[in-house]
Amino acid sequence: MKINSISRPISFTYNENYHNRVKSYLLLVKEKDLAIADTLLDLEENALRMEDRVILYENQSNTQSDEYKILTECLMGLKLNIVKFMEKYFPKLNYRQESIEEYGYERDKMTRVAEEFYWRNDLCKKLSSQEAETDEPGETTTEQKPRKLKLIKTADTSKPNNEDEAIDDLLTEFYPTNSSPKSLADVVGMEETKQILEEEILDYIRHPELKELDKKEYGIEPCATLFFYGPPGCGKTYLTEALASESGLKMYKMDISKIGSKYVNETPANIQKAFDYLAKTAKKDGKPVLLFMDEIDSIGMSRENYAGSSRENLKTTSSLLKLIQEAKDNNIIIIAATNRRNLIDTALLNRFQSEIYFGLYDEKGIKGLLKEKLGKIEKGKSLSENEEALSEISKELTGYSNRSIVHIIAKSAKIARRNSRSEITIDTVRQAIKDCNFEKINDNSYKRAEKRRIGFGAPN
Repeated sequence: MKINSISRPISFTYNENYHNRVKSYLLLVKEKDLAIADTLLDLEENALRMEDRVILYENQSNTQSDEYKILTECLMGLKLNIVKFMEKYFPKLNYRQESIEEYGYERDKMTRVAEEFYWRNDLCKKLSSQEAETDEPGETTTEQKPRKLKLIKTADTSKPNNEDEAIDDLLTEFYPTNSSPKSLADVVGMEETKQILEEEILDYIRHPELKELDKKEYGIEPCATLFFYGPPGCGKTYLTEALASESGLKMYKMDISKIGSKYVNETPANIQKAFDYLAKTAKKDGKPVLLFMDEIDSIGMSRENYAGSSRENLKTTSSLLKLIQEAKDNNIIIIAATNRRNLIDTALLNRFQSEIYFGLYDEKGIKGLLKEKLGKIEKGKSLSENEEALSEISKELTGYSNRSIVHIIAKSAKIARRNSRSEITIDTVRQAIKDCNFEKINDNSYKRAEKRRIGFGAPN
């Protein structure tokens, strides 16, 4: 049987929050060069993709097929091995107990519909028996069993004395660092996008009187909701930070992994809490605040196409619709971003006044990025001024994300340093491309066919 494209986003069973926490933890450990973390990341992602295929078969009522039976057997075996490794190397994640609870929840939900979904019950039993086997009879230990991770503070538990402490779990205020953009001018290319931000937001902040004048003469009001989408690593977050730096407005990033919760009604309550805090901040300061909602697909999934949507998903999306609509009156400017526009609810998309596609740089854009980055370093200036070499290497870099290109430039600098502290040349950049081994991106799979491309050197 041919498997169609999966509409369900990868999640840790129904608890996407916990999977995001696991992934973030492993990525952090990976940065410390622990090879096992890299391996477990791959295994975890493979297990999640396999589970997506299993659920697709279930949604298509194809659970009697040999393919379905093989998939479930492979998935259970893989999960059992992942649990063993997780417990050995990262016991603080309490991975086994989380797996038993989450698959137990899925088992109870699915078996009300059909008995063939009992593989989840078998997995829970094997996980429990596996746990018993690891505990030697009569053996005692002074180390207590890892406690379940508490993802967020809830309204039902003890409230902190300081309201700001509760918000810290949901929102993070952006503070520029040395590597942060200081203004829109620091962003290479994207001229049309920067012009939109200038006209829709910055002009009204610099000249408050324009708001009433534009409304009176043209019926135009400031833009309060923008939607950024496109491939990962193409500048959505970087441009948002540049806007925050240039505007001088406070910007908060919503932590989607902590906003969401597996507990009933808690996700909508968390979103409401975050928006209430932003409205108070804007009122107190007497000027707008920026809210950046990255990976909004995690909490704004389509209510029509999302396979297996629960009532909680529906309530969360409905809550977002209401709060985004009210944001303008509360002086909140929202910028939402995603790599997966196709998963966003249609009504939610319609709440945004401007929708901007962030695509890959073309050769002209890549050349500009190379000039900007190489021109800032002493050993790269020679290459940055060599038009012929830049044109040649720009062709070879076509298809890579902006972030990947920046990493390749940094890698080429290290190669040149290792090579007797020589100049960065076209050969060192080519070597960096090989060493980094980044995959090129299929730009067409991210953009809407009817949407005009916005980016560096985009055609009119």
